[in-house]
Amino acid sequence: MKFRSCIFFAPVVLMPVLYFGCDESLPPETGSVSVTQIPGCRPSVWNRNLLLEDSCFSYTFDDVLSVDFCAAANCCPDSNRFLTDQQIRNDSIIVTIADTAANLCRCVCTYVLHAECLKLPGNRYIFLVYKQDSYDRILLYSVPVYRSQLQRR
Repeated sequence: MKFRSCIFFAPVVLMPVLYFGCDESLPPETGSVSVTQIPGCRPSVWNRNLLLEDSCFSYTFDDVLSVDFCAAANCCPDSNRFLTDQQIRNDSIIVTIADTAANLCRCVCTYVLHAECLKLPGNRYIFLVYKQDSYDRILLYSVPVYRSQLQRR
């Protein structure tokens, strides 16, 4: 008697699992972001003893969102300077950079960082870049980025 009741209830339990497991309306996989520093130092602009960060920002957005942006830091050493944290929240891509190298020189350079964002389901995002120092989190960029209209389907 117990065996028959198990056979009867097995399809009732398995059907919802199979139905929801194959549901195509599940949200698409969220994107991923990676950030790397491009080697080398670009001279920063000095004006009346004040450092002005180079305001470079460029992007392309087809299948992949590719962004180049700048950040100022001490000249020595000029590689592997930045620790990065990146995340995607709704329509915002947030990158936080922190200079981890010691200030070994008496000069400041502008470094270019390159971000790649994969598997982005949307067509418009706000790309935010923050620079974290010991005490503050400073907004360097807040730029809307749009997927190219020329993208082939």
